[in-house]
Amino acid sequence: MLSPQNRVRLCFLATLFLGFAAVFGGLPLARYAVCSSQSQNSTSPPNQNHPTNAQKNKPDSGANSASQRQEKHPANQNKTPNTIENNYGPDALLCGESKLTDLALVFFTFCLAVVGWFSLRSNEQTTIDLERAYVLLSHGQPILDGHGHVILPLETVNVGRMTGILKEMRYKFVHKLPAKPEEATWKWEGGEMDWSLPRDIRRDMGAVSSPYPGHIFFAGFIRYQDIFSKKWHTSWTAIEFTPGGGKANNKRGGGDPWNAWD
Repeated sequence: MLSPQNRVRLCFLATLFLGFAAVFGGLPLARYAVCSSQSQNSTSPPNQNHPTNAQKNKPDSGANSASQRQEKHPANQNKTPNTIENNYGPDALLCGESKLTDLALVFFTFCLAVVGWFSLRSNEQTTIDLERAYVLLSHGQPILDGHGHVILPLETVNVGRMTGILKEMRYKFVHKLPAKPEEATWKWEGGEMDWSLPRDIRRDMGAVSSPYPGHIFFAGFIRYQDIFSKKWHTSWTAIEFTPGGGKANNKRGGGDPWNAWD
């Protein structure tokens, strides 16, 4: 599974690739499709309205002579009714003269916009990471009862800057941990809650006892809401107990997957 940072990097590269394909692939294809059809439509049929001999010998009136002189004027010879529309329409933009440097400039501008947008998102996420709550499931000193069962006092601590709202705590004592928490098939103990936990504050969550003596694993997690970003987060904790000499010897269990947080 990709981390959030790697997902952002992948989205950034994919956006640049799609922009490159659109500028250097999509625009030339659109130019070919539009301009080729335009060139075919621009071929007009020959004029069938040839003047007759009577029309040729008919004397010109003043209005006709003036209109003919206006049409013969060099400034009006190349004008058509759609001249202005063609100069500023989408066809003119696609079918006008363009070079490879023009496409490169368009792609460069696109890259600037993409980099600016991702920079804003990155700054926003950095602010959230600095100001949010970080609530962890911790524990006090474990002890053994007279039958070799582990008694573990649980507590939560907020090491972030903002207050966190505890929503749920679950735990389980098991003989063996799967490779990942997602592979756990047992029924969790614990329950839901709605407690606030300010920064640098530890809260006693009560003590839990293992149902079996001897070597055993403890696995637990908490879910909480950060009041700064309004997002929910999960913190995992796993401990391996190897009782001996009357002490509940323990160490971090399950590796990184069982001690992860988001």
